[in-house]
Amino acid sequence: MKKTLFLVIIAVLGLTCWAQDSIDEALESLSKDAATAYVNPIVSAFGADLNGGWYTHAPKGKIWGIDVGLKFVFMGSFFPDDAKDFSKSGQFRFTREQATTIVDATPSLDNISQTHKDLLIEQIMETPFTTTIAGPTIIGSSADSVSVSSDTETITIIEPLTQSSHDYNVDPYTIMLPVTGILEDFPILPSFAPQLTLGTLYGTNLVFRYVPAIEINEELGEFSYFGWGIQHNPKVWVNKLTQFVIPVDISISMFSQKMELGNYIEATAFMVGANVSKTIGGAFLNITPYGGLSLESSKMKFAYQVELDPLSLIDTQPIDISFEIEGENSARLTVGLNLHLGVFDFNADFNMAKYNSFTTGFGMGFTF
Repeated sequence: MKKTLFLVIIAVLGLTCWAQDSIDEALESLSKDAATAYVNPIVSAFGADLNGGWYTHAPKGKIWGIDVGLKFVFMGSFFPDDAKDFSKSGQFRFTREQATTIVDATPSLDNISQTHKDLLIEQIMETPFTTTIAGPTIIGSSADSVSVSSDTETITIIEPLTQSSHDYNVDPYTIMLPVTGILEDFPILPSFAPQLTLGTLYGTNLVFRYVPAIEINEELGEFSYFGWGIQHNPKVWVNKLTQFVIPVDISISMFSQKMELGNYIEATAFMVGANVSKTIGGAFLNITPYGGLSLESSKMKFAYQVELDPLSLIDTQPIDISFEIEGENSARLTVGLNLHLGVFDFNADFNMAKYNSFTTGFGMGFTF
């Protein structure tokens, strides 16, 4: 299931699938706390992508007009340098191989019986250790590895026949996991969405993004994506009630979207803000500088199962892992330019935030 989860994430984010085996190995070695920190950069960048490219102009400030457009929007978010490494304190369960290494590296355990060593190894495997996990995130260096450092821990074992208990101190130990940066060659995270704009009625435009439910395969289930937004230009009321002339088009806006993949992944994004634009030229040939200031949020929920060591002598069940990560962007400043030529629209903009991003789009549109 871990392989399934991250294979889909990579596919959804528009990255190549060459990394899937490395991602599978990384997840097999990471705890929930470490996995959250490890994948945080792509979650934040994906949230920045989702909230990008929603507008290229404000609606006209009039009661009725034609503003229809169908376009394909391409987004890309840059990874900041401070997102390439992480350090996290959290619970970690050692594998049989790791537990054996820890026991063999503790001098005070050299002279205990092999039976006690075996029981100690089993108990270490079943005990969540408080550790410091540090190293590269998923976008970090492939030359670095994630390390797990534990403190001194007292482990109690119980002999099966006599039911007598024995306490042993396990020395601090650092284990290097086979987990490295995987996507260091990707300076940006790309994404894509089809988008439809419908307006104008009382200074209002509606915007939609939609991908119909698609069955990926029997194991993954369906992928679905839907987003919608609204822009309103208060000039329609200002013009109606006063003689005051505002030389640019302005709007307040709200955008919301949701992506799901079976019961494993759910991503949501939300943004509100104010936008301004000024169209220069005629109906069939014009340019429109635009910009805006927005508050935004995004989050991604994950759910999967971790299989414990099948050689364990203790009867265990797979562990259900679920966690939610919030994107780091909270506000963005957008500046861009749209070119309208005949019935075709081309636009590009840059978004300044914690995770900077750019968007570009092309399609067909009519505005009267």
